[in-house]
Amino acid sequence: MTQRKPPNLSWESFVERQIREAQETGEFDHLAGFGKPMPELDEPDDDLWWVKNLLKRERLSILPPSLEILRTVERGLEAIMKLRDESQVRRAVIRLNDEIRQANFAITWGPASTVSLLEVDAIVARWREARRGSVFPVSGQMERRRCN
Repeated sequence: MTQRKPPNLSWESFVERQIREAQETGEFDHLAGFGKPMPELDEPDDDLWWVKNLLKRERLSILPPSLEILRTVERGLEAIMKLRDESQVRRAVIRLNDEIRQANFAITWGPASTVSLLEVDAIVARWREARRGSVFPVSGQMERRRCN
């Protein structure tokens, strides 16, 4: 807003005029969510709604580090199974092991982490096995495909 409020107008009149002019020029027509119901409008009242929205929007976690590393390993293993190259798999497992080491040796809040390091060769063998006889979803159907 670059206009200054004229001294003869009240703040309410000044703001209302700007809103009306913006509506007339269509500045509100293409806003995200325009014409859609407000999310979570029908949900029960929650005093911490803003905290939950912040955590979701910023993708923050409030898990203790020992539980967060479990989730990280689980997601990492899922991602590894989708990789196409063995060298990528090995590098990804090594990165996961680095994160596990960091979590296991860090002094943090919550329970201690007891996640064991991953066996690189065992993960690579599991990846190879999954690549040999994988089932991939294709356009809503399941199709068996041989991957080399």
